[in-house]
Amino acid sequence: CKPEGSIAAVKKLAYDAKVFAITGGACSNATLASVPELVKAGIPMLVNSAVADGITDPPKKNIFTSQLTSGVESRAQVEYALAKGAKKLGLVRMTDAWAMARFNPLMAYMKKKGLSFVADLELGVDANDATPQALKMKAAGADAVIMILYPKPAAVLIRDSLKIGNNPDWVGQTAINDFAAFEKQVGVPNALAKFSTITGVAYQPTDPEMKDWADRLKRLFPNDELSTFNMNGIGSGQVLVEALERAGKDLTRDKFLAALGGIKNFEVDAYAGPITCDAPTSHQCNQTPGWLALKNGKVVKEK
Repeated sequence: CKPEGSIAAVKKLAYDAKVFAITGGACSNATLASVPELVKAGIPMLVNSAVADGITDPPKKNIFTSQLTSGVESRAQVEYALAKGAKKLGLVRMTDAWAMARFNPLMAYMKKKGLSFVADLELGVDANDATPQALKMKAAGADAVIMILYPKPAAVLIRDSLKIGNNPDWVGQTAINDFAAFEKQVGVPNALAKFSTITGVAYQPTDPEMKDWADRLKRLFPNDELSTFNMNGIGSGQVLVEALERAGKDLTRDKFLAALGGIKNFEVDAYAGPITCDAPTSHQCNQTPGWLALKNGKVVKEK
């Protein structure tokens, strides 16, 4: 996730390997840093994991994303909390580029809705204690807390809130998709009873719908297990192949980009909703967040 590593990788792929196109971009901080080099090289890029709106908004001719963007997620977090009946919204967030890419559209949407947070608190990415934040949130009376946090600080926040007897509805986002790992991080039985999170993928890796993909991965990479991150790759890979097939055998980058920009309502195996690339207006092709929660020890999809 280091910006300098991403820039170096783009240069190597574009100028040394001279690849036709790139798919990837795991982290917003790093991918954002590589955007100027991608634009300069003119190489087609399909982002599969990084969520910052600034990567694809305003649209760049050669950069598309099949991942949910931070703006889509932020709006969805607010609407989800309100739909569950929340009257007092709280926010706990990090302050790096990844977090700010979510925070800015979140605050813009809150303003548009005429809403404000009863508490807006910061928490470091490596925090081991969130007691001060937990106490302030309890005092503010938030009945739903939106989190712009990586799994570790989010786990610390929930753990320390439960210690002081505060358990509002917790509203996460795509950085916290692995429920089993997250529950272990919290380390408190039934800690996720009131936790829900956005997902860009339709299933958990162990769901029957993913068995064929899990088996295929195991054959090719015996030491790996299917994860939600793999599923982002499956989704973007299917979109990439669809665009290549639509472009035809007499392949050029312009034909490929035109084909990618024209994809509409394309269903893939992994994503929560169809892919529609509305070029040139929008290169953000995934507008459908799913929701996951833990019910009776089982991860379920919510509507």
